[in-house]
Amino acid sequence: MNLKQLKYVLVLSQEGSFSRAAEVLHISQPSLSQYIKNIEREVGAPLFVREGGEVRLTDAGRVYTDVAEQIVGLEKQMEVRLGELSSYEGGTVTVGISPYRSVHLMPRVLAEFDRLYPRMRLVVRECSGGDLLEGATRGEFDLCVIALPVDDTKFEIEPIQREEVLIAVRRDTPLCEELSRSATEREGKRCPAVDLGRVEGQSFAMLREGMLMRQVTDGLLQRWGVTVREKIEVSSNEALLSVVRSGVCASFIPSGLLDGSVSDVAFFSIEQDAAFRDVAVIYRKHGYLSRPARDLIAIFKGLK
Repeated sequence: MNLKQLKYVLVLSQEGSFSRAAEVLHISQPSLSQYIKNIEREVGAPLFVREGGEVRLTDAGRVYTDVAEQIVGLEKQMEVRLGELSSYEGGTVTVGISPYRSVHLMPRVLAEFDRLYPRMRLVVRECSGGDLLEGATRGEFDLCVIALPVDDTKFEIEPIQREEVLIAVRRDTPLCEELSRSATEREGKRCPAVDLGRVEGQSFAMLREGMLMRQVTDGLLQRWGVTVREKIEVSSNEALLSVVRSGVCASFIPSGLLDGSVSDVAFFSIEQDAAFRDVAVIYRKHGYLSRPARDLIAIFKGLK
């Protein structure tokens, strides 16, 4: 067993097909297939079940990849720690973050990080919430900025801010006029607040099921016994805001997406107490963090 073997198996398990894995690894598909067969012969058990062009892990494959992730993680830690010996004259810190948070948070973070480490390279990988969590689990990022909750048995968690779930409505709509009449200023709320029940039965754009913000929204509606009509389903918070701007329907938007330049959309806080979600920097437990990575966490925590 060597690191090349471990990485080949990990990439194949992550990509789910020989063709995609071969492309990532920059080798031919037949070569990868033969390489995996040789590894399985050495192990003495099949690591993958082949189903057409797709593959999935066997029980033996899951054991192999669990250990492989730990070994590859240790190799990365060694590289990072050795790199620190050069007094941070080079090296890389990789951050996983959602696209909309990247737009609103990273400009402030980048300036401070560059001041502290002008020769360091900062890689920002933008992914959706589910992909962020998978990437963090596999150790693809040094740090990941994500909405809670996450499994605290797997990750160290450093809260950085609290996002409010807002109702977004185009200003020239009857719903906006109705909400505006009942909205009041409330302590601790980002925007004028309305009772969630006032959107009962209204048409809403929603994120696809399984996405973290959709889970938060569904939980909020279920908790307070409110039902909205899902008119449009999209796959990003940015798309939600675009739908709202079209005037077709309203939506629930995280406050991190607030932008003063969006003058045609009105935002309302929700009176009910559950209209918040916490955002944190996470990293794998027992993993090694370089000093630049630790300082980067401090920069995130200093954001207002």
